[in-house]
Amino acid sequence: MNKSLHHLADWLQRLPRPFMLVLTIALFAAVAALDNISGTYISLSILYCLPVSLAAWRLGRNAGLLTGIISAVALVILNPRDVRADAATLVMMWNFLIVSCLFGLVAFLVARLTELLEKERNLARTDFLTGVCNRMAFMNEVDQEILRALRHGQSLSLIYIDLDEFKAVNDRFGHREGDRLLHAVGQTLMQTVRGIDSVARLGGDEFVVMLPNADAEAAAIVAPRLRQALLTRMRQDLWPVTFSLGVLTCPVPPGSAEQLIHRADELMYRAKQGGKDRLVYSLQSA
Repeated sequence: MNKSLHHLADWLQRLPRPFMLVLTIALFAAVAALDNISGTYISLSILYCLPVSLAAWRLGRNAGLLTGIISAVALVILNPRDVRADAATLVMMWNFLIVSCLFGLVAFLVARLTELLEKERNLARTDFLTGVCNRMAFMNEVDQEILRALRHGQSLSLIYIDLDEFKAVNDRFGHREGDRLLHAVGQTLMQTVRGIDSVARLGGDEFVVMLPNADAEAAAIVAPRLRQALLTRMRQDLWPVTFSLGVLTCPVPPGSAEQLIHRADELMYRAKQGGKDRLVYSLQSA
């Protein structure tokens, strides 16, 4: 989709919802005031689509529909039609129905567009096979977390995970079974980590978990728990796979995600070279 539309969506998404509610109300009030001043000869009905669209975009479809109904009421009241007295009520109801349908359609389309943009954003960040973050999204998250950790003087830990004997599963049972195994690994990690942690598949059979604000003691608790959860999941499907983990804790993180991941990767290879199915810990600073 158009980049400017993505930028607009990101900007609106960052604004607090209470602020968006106030902005929607203020925009509606401004349009209604202009409509009242302009009289019946100048139609400003199109302007009511602005608060309707804003509400649907940031506050949700129902909020957009509600704003549309209120806008329809205001539009009909502020723009009465010169008709016979016995037909006035019927005309007002008809006009209300028409503009309500128009504003409802606008709210529906804008809300649907928001859903599509969010879905596209998630797809761009997600590994299609496992459902966890992909490499690019994870690198961005780590870079942001490094800045936050440096600013607040907090430790940052990373757990690099590689599957032992994964090739044997592909060779023996086929790639479809191997894909199912990788999906199980990703989902098991997601279900085991904390809400603030991030899980990613970097490619092939390599996964990584970022633990924000986690010192060596916290990492030493989380890493064995993750490994045990993964081993338990492998036994459920009789997959002959174990895990080699490199656990890195940085009281002062390096300047980039690439450096941090590279160090954790080296620890994982030490676990591999040491006989596989084990954890290797390291405490390092920038």
